[in-house]
Amino acid sequence: SSPPMKILDLGAGIGVNTLPMAKSGAHVTAIDQSRELLTAFSKNSVTIGCPSENLRLRRGDITTMESYEGPFNLVVAIDILPYLPPTTLRSTMEKIQQCLEDRGILIGTIFTTDDPPVVREFMGQLGAHFYENGSKFVTQLLEYSGFTAVELEVRPEGGFRFRAEKTPVEKK
Repeated sequence: SSPPMKILDLGAGIGVNTLPMAKSGAHVTAIDQSRELLTAFSKNSVTIGCPSENLRLRRGDITTMESYEGPFNLVVAIDILPYLPPTTLRSTMEKIQQCLEDRGILIGTIFTTDDPPVVREFMGQLGAHFYENGSKFVTQLLEYSGFTAVELEVRPEGGFRFRAEKTPVEKK
């Protein structure tokens, strides 16, 4: 009875996070820099029987794209934000906030220096960035970017997983 969700998957990879949603009727826009990963995403969608009209695959760098378009009900940013250069994290968060409808949801992950040294060393070799002050940093980043943290939990594999809601703008 309700229209399908409109979902944006940033750093979509092979579609692990959003293909099941698209198969169930959601409209997913998936963005990734890698042509190879988007090709795998497309092949995976066929394999699981996902309707092609539910998918829009876009190749691009989320830090330099002017806009992600939208509005979306949900933005998925799992294991992508930690790999953005710190100089582009704020502007990327602003673009995420702008593409979401009021009270839209952002789910994502971020790494902090609270992570064990072995995790920091390994993930750092892959290009991850780690931020000081743990959950306080995550909460402040979300609030500064126009979100309210709804859930925040430590991930066993390192970092934090969060769910945040776009803070509605009061109309004058």
